Amino acid sequence: MMTRPDGQAPDHSLLPLESLAADTVMPGGLSPDDALTEEFFAGFLAGGGTAALLTVLRSEPAVAGYAGTRSLHTGREFTGPLVHSPWADTLREAALRCLESRCPQRILCLPQDSSRPSAVDSMDVFCEILEPSQAGLFALAARCQLRNERGLWTVEPAGQAPLRRLCLEYPPAGHTPPQGLAVDAEAVRGLLEECKNRPALVRRGQRPVYLEPLSAPPVLLLAGGGDEAVEVGRLARQCGFVVDVVDHEPDFASATRFPFARNCLTLPGYTDLVRACAIGRSHFVLVMLRNHGSRDHGHDLRILEQILSSHAHYIGLTGSRNRREHMFATLHARGIPRTELAAVRCPAGLAVESMTPAQAAVAIVAELLAVRAGTLNRLRLDE
Repeated sequence: MMTRPDGQAPDHSLLPLESLAADTVMPGGLSPDDALTEEFFAGFLAGGGTAALLTVLRSEPAVAGYAGTRSLHTGREFTGPLVHSPWADTLREAALRCLESRCPQRILCLPQDSSRPSAVDSMDVFCEILEPSQAGLFALAARCQLRNERGLWTVEPAGQAPLRRLCLEYPPAGHTPPQGLAVDAEAVRGLLEECKNRPALVRRGQRPVYLEPLSAPPVLLLAGGGDEAVEVGRLARQCGFVVDVVDHEPDFASATRFPFARNCLTLPGYTDLVRACAIGRSHFVLVMLRNHGSRDHGHDLRILEQILSSHAHYIGLTGSRNRREHMFATLHARGIPRTELAAVRCPAGLAVESMTPAQAAVAIVAELLAVRAGTLNRLRLDE
């Protein structure tokens, strides 16, 4: 984790592969907060870790989101979404066998093998061993995600020695290509078109090949580091978001308070927020100031005015509708069009009458997931 008290935005594109891996080493055991991303795997493997990676190749019926689901077994700990599946015991045993034999395994999960009802009738799961020697490959994949470069993983799950390759359009500049890298712009474009930019199991002659595009995980920026922000950030991290935190006081933007965050920035007065936090069009930004009294007076308007200029994918603001109307009137008087203000979600989160920070986190993260899925308009029944 990196803490930047000077408010400067880190430039991951300038990091060597070795540094990217080293920055993400997770000391001790796994945490439920650990999202199983390329960045996580780079750090885990660079730290000498070996584990069994379980990946859902396909499901019947093909429920959106199941293909590509990952879980990890280190030999001591089992973490990830499949821990909660009806076939958790079967998958746990398969991962342990895989770790012991060092041989990959393909597991077909059927209804009669499940411990409880499931949204899917069956799942085809592949279990492979990840070794420290692959740290550079995952670090390169993580760097490509951060830079929005196109590429994908290809995995051949047949036989005793599966071949995991990272396929990129262009070679990495300034680095020795790690083992397992294939560079072919035309092939990458063809494969991404074939799988429709989603995880998919396809066939190459008689051989099955699993294709997994390098889709960068969404970034959630929490502007304000109060108790509610801690709960939102923790849950968002578990749901696959990369979490950044910014606050004007260092005690509320620390790696100690937000151990799951990628970056914790202290930014006095929230000055030059868009540049300091590198906010782009794909960002999710949530303004969660700790209180609306004298301490944070004026910060909410200053933050919102800056974020609107970034055209972030999602902008949410906690607080009442009265607060929203007052802020929107002020910003409109400053020249911000009403159409832009209408895109701000305030109060942020689905209408569940939340009373605690944990309940508010569920409502807010559910809204973030609905935005990603394109179902938000169906869910916000109160508007």
